[in-house]
Amino acid sequence: ELYIRWLQYGMFNPIVRPHGFQVPPEPIFYSNKAQDILRRYTRLRYQLLPYNYTLAWENSAKGTPLARPLFYYAPNDTILQNVSDEYYWGKSMLIVPVTQAGQTERRFYLPAGQWFNFHTGQPVSGGGWKTAPVSLEDIPVFVKAGSFIPMAPPMQNTDKYRLDTLSVHYYPDVSEPDN
Repeated sequence: ELYIRWLQYGMFNPIVRPHGFQVPPEPIFYSNKAQDILRRYTRLRYQLLPYNYTLAWENSAKGTPLARPLFYYAPNDTILQNVSDEYYWGKSMLIVPVTQAGQTERRFYLPAGQWFNFHTGQPVSGGGWKTAPVSLEDIPVFVKAGSFIPMAPPMQNTDKYRLDTLSVHYYPDVSEPDN
């Protein structure tokens, strides 16, 4: 479980490395279920290359971190200053790692605005504490409404990455404008 959770979280980091000391780091040494879960997350990592490359470019050009604390966009919000177990992955995605063994639900803070569950596409209203069920198959990942997430087709390695074929996932902001 720890191995799966570590790599689910790791897929939303600049570098993914499953190191181990006296424990094999390669997925092949784990159960078929673990391999299936990690295969799906590895595919997702590759599919997110256009998004991740954009984050890397922003970092190079502007110094903007790829992983950003929740208070990054609201530095004076004292609630967000004290949330240290979730983070923005770029401006559009919010990652909520599962950090406790056997966890079946996860309490987290969802910043103000409309969000979408990345895995299900279901809309979720932000602006407070939420609790979501979790299974070993997924960690909570949310996308801010109004975001475009460019994704590449599935590939075996970065040599197969192509710039001429992308799918753009749009998460519409359906909230009514303030009057």
